[in-house]
Amino acid sequence: MEFYTYIGRVKKTGVLRFLSNMEYMRSIERTLRRAKFPIWMTQGFHPRIKLSFPIALATGTVDLTGFFEFRMVEDIPKDRIKNLIKEFNLKAPKGLSMTNIWTVSYTHLRAHETPEHLVCRLLL
Repeated sequence: MEFYTYIGRVKKTGVLRFLSNMEYMRSIERTLRRAKFPIWMTQGFHPRIKLSFPIALATGTVDLTGFFEFRMVEDIPKDRIKNLIKEFNLKAPKGLSMTNIWTVSYTHLRAHETPEHLVCRLLL
């Protein structure tokens, strides 16, 4: 099944700063489900949402620009992204809010790469 990768930016403030990293990840996952995001699920026996976080936060830390990567089953137009953000914020627990979502493209070249590097990177 085809998927589209996105990066979301969230804020963690208030009492939610006392959540452990695992509880914080679970709260984002549950909020994505409650907000009815068209989330891509893994294809195994027990389907799960695939979320990636760049760094684990210490308990008690306020995070004003937390990023995470997730996958959706459809390419979302920009006007619908604003509606998804609004729905996420309505369904989120107090202290958790989403500020933006960006589409991720892995087909662009980095500054030092040639087209041959891109093919090799995509095959890995």
